[in-house]
Amino acid sequence: MKKKLFYLPILFLFVMFQGYGFTQQEIVISTGEWPPYTSKKMKHFGYSLHIVSKAFETQGYQVTYKFFPWKRAYAMAEKGEYDGTGVYYKNKKRLEDFYFSNPVSSSTIVIFHRKDKVVEWKTIEDLKKYRIGITLGYSYGDEFNNASKKYGFRLDTSPTDISGFKKILKNRIEIMLCDFGVGYWILQNEFDASQKLLVTNHPKPLIENTVHFIASKKRKDSKEKIEIINKGLMQMKTSGLLEKFLDNLIDGNYSK
Repeated sequence: MKKKLFYLPILFLFVMFQGYGFTQQEIVISTGEWPPYTSKKMKHFGYSLHIVSKAFETQGYQVTYKFFPWKRAYAMAEKGEYDGTGVYYKNKKRLEDFYFSNPVSSSTIVIFHRKDKVVEWKTIEDLKKYRIGITLGYSYGDEFNNASKKYGFRLDTSPTDISGFKKILKNRIEIMLCDFGVGYWILQNEFDASQKLLVTNHPKPLIENTVHFIASKKRKDSKEKIEIINKGLMQMKTSGLLEKFLDNLIDGNYSK
């Protein structure tokens, strides 16, 4: 009887500490609406955030997302108020303020326009003849930004991609810059059949890029977070999970 009483508290301590060992640490990430890649309305919060969540999960971390307008999500993360933010293209300013993970996913920016409008361009300078729709808080890369200043692009900024497509349909802008997958997701889900048939994209890509999880250089633990997610991304690639998630995106499995 005495032996049983002696082992009981030891067993309790073992179970208690074993439980602590399996407790996942929390990562809090600011983000915004960019379906089908990031969205609080989609399964797993969209394709790209599903990858971010799983990459951290493989390393024992649980991710919580806080959704804001993109400009605010970026600013709060830059101040160090969150563990990081995502997902973003690389540009000079962001590289000054943040550490970047390995690529989470890829993104191709194309030019959308009405089918009844002829759009022709071979070099980026050719875009100066069009009124160009862009979205608040988005970056279209250093090449586009430099060309915009050099050639005096006529830019029309909208608060959301959806607003930009509405402007195309109303002929308020001639072309709009948008990710290929995002653009067609919006046309399929936000407009009726007669409207979406009026819009197409130019076959020549404007920007082919990758998007990343980023963590502010103002936080002491940011480098560690980048190392953690990079390990997870490599593990996902090796196991075939990244390919599986891409198949889910193509099959439309992220829509609720």
